[in-house]
This record gives sequence, structure tokens and C-alpha cells, in this order.
Amino acid sequence: MRMRGSLHVVLVLTVLLGFSSLSNARVLDKVEIKVRVNVPVIQQLEIIEPVAVSFSYPWAGAENGQPLIFHDVGDVLVRSNADWSMAIDSTASSGFRVCVRPSGERFAQWVPANGLTSLYGSQGMSNLSWDVRIEPPQSTEVAAGHQTVRFSLTIGHM
Repeated sequence: MRMRGSLHVVLVLTVLLGFSSLSNARVLDKVEIKVRVNVPVIQQLEIIEPVAVSFSYPWAGAENGQPLIFHDVGDVLVRSNADWSMAIDSTASSGFRVCVRPSGERFAQWVPANGLTSLYGSQGMSNLSWDVRIEPPQSTEVAAGHQTVRFSLTIGHM
């Protein structure tokens, strides 16, 4: 029995001495490795619901210059591993001025959907839809009737 107790004491002392010698250990050398990885820009534009509006011209108030406004038009998913810009263009009949702003942002500025103006976003996933404003034509040469405005979207990285 006494031997077992002595064995435990010897084991405990050996462990304690081993740990104390570890605290005296010195770093012999350091190495630093730098790795550079170039990840290509990957962007995906998925049209869940087409971005298009249909209306009849003239609408109520068009003769007074009142625009026709549509809310929450289209549903587009952007996946990108880089910040992006998107050009939005409309296929409106001549005479109509078409502007857009992000849906749900009542105080956002209306921008012309003429392919020259870009909207911007950051990397990650973004679900987009737009409010669309159609202004009545300045001339009376636009024929009355049913009109459809479709939008084309072009995405690129910044």
C-alpha cells in the first residue's frame, strides 16, 4: 500500500517538473508564410419575375402631366463576390420618359431607365425590385392604346 502512495507522489512530481521545464523553453526559429489567392469576379443575375409594366394610354391625369406610377415591379436576384453596378434600360415607345427607383424607398431619387444611369450594390446576395414612373409624352403623336414597357438589365463589377 505504501508503495502505491509513493508511486503517486513520484508521478505528480514528474508531471510538475515536466511542466516547469516547458515554461523555460525557447523559440528557436520563426517562419512566416504569405499566400496570395486571386479569386475571379463571379456574378449571377437571376430574373425571378420579369421587370415589365403594361398600361393604357392615356391614363387618368395624363392630360394634366401626371405620371403613372407602379410599385414593386419585377423580382431580380443578384449574387456577386464583388461590388457591382447595374445599367437598366427600358423599351418604351417614343415619347414616354421612364424612371425607376428601388422599391420601398419612397424618398429615393427617380433615375431615368435609359441605359446610361447605373444602380450600385455591394457583394453578396441582393433581391431587387423597382418602382416605375412613366411620364406622359410631350407630343400628341403617341397613339392611344395599350402599351408595354420591358426593361433590360446589365450587371458588371465596379
